[in-house]
Amino acid sequence: MARTVGVSAEELAAAGREDAAQQLRMLEHEGGLRKRIAAIPGLGVAGVHPLTGTDGKEMLPLIAEGLDAIEHANLPNAAKRDFTSMFVDNLIHDAVRRHAKLLLMLRIATGDVQSG
Repeated sequence: MARTVGVSAEELAAAGREDAAQQLRMLEHEGGLRKRIAAIPGLGVAGVHPLTGTDGKEMLPLIAEGLDAIEHANLPNAAKRDFTSMFVDNLIHDAVRRHAKLLLMLRIATGDVQSG
């Protein structure tokens, strides 16, 4: 509701609604994470769709922490770009590998496996 009427988190806190202010801050932080991650080539879909691990933890903060670690590392910019590229490539590779594994498990579970 605060977003709809244009009230900031600071205004909510000043009005004695620190609980609502904290929720608004969390929503704004998550929106910022989604925009940041969506701007990285290859991770655009991660910024649009909620990504939750099997433990129920949101994946976007984990990805953002990895990107922050790279950004704040004492490395030349070229090395930071290389690490970012490697990190993104690994995320994509893992997702593709897990997708292929899922499809294979489904084929086995449904008996749609041709004998070799």
